[in-house]
Amino acid sequence: MLPAELDGDQLNDLLGMIGDMGILVSDEQPTAAELAAYNTPSGFVAKTPHNVQIPAATPFANPIVVLTIGAEGGEIRLIAQELTTGWRYRYSMLDQASLWLDEGDAEIHRQSAWVYNWSDALAALDRYPWTSLRPLEVNTQFANRVLEAVRERVEKQNSSRRSRERLSEWADLCAT
Repeated sequence: MLPAELDGDQLNDLLGMIGDMGILVSDEQPTAAELAAYNTPSGFVAKTPHNVQIPAATPFANPIVVLTIGAEGGEIRLIAQELTTGWRYRYSMLDQASLWLDEGDAEIHRQSAWVYNWSDALAALDRYPWTSLRPLEVNTQFANRVLEAVRERVEKQNSSRRSRERLSEWADLCAT
């Protein structure tokens, strides 16, 4: 049974899981062609009152790392996977702080639900001060988009000196 109200993150996680199962989530009746494209066994379509559509498509390739950011005690990665209909994105986080603090012997791995456009992927990363953290890796296929996003955030916000200093590191990494 679902709770009476879900917050935005909970709803996105739930819809992401439903989409990952190959179920079309739509607020409108899909066309016959859309149903055929989603290859759902009985034509089942989950509906939502929030006007959210999750494209459920077949993965075209294995996931790739778009960027890796070093954070104190761990790292954040933005992962992308090409689908037959475009790209989907999620971030994963590795937290090793408990190992360093002798408070446990396990790393903590977290990952977000899949999102289906670049702006939503960046919005998920924006929960963290990612532009001021140490850039470790940027996939050449996404380098221009990553650098543009970093520059936009550094210029738009009253960025810290650390963010401005990191901008040159991002630029160097994206240029290679």
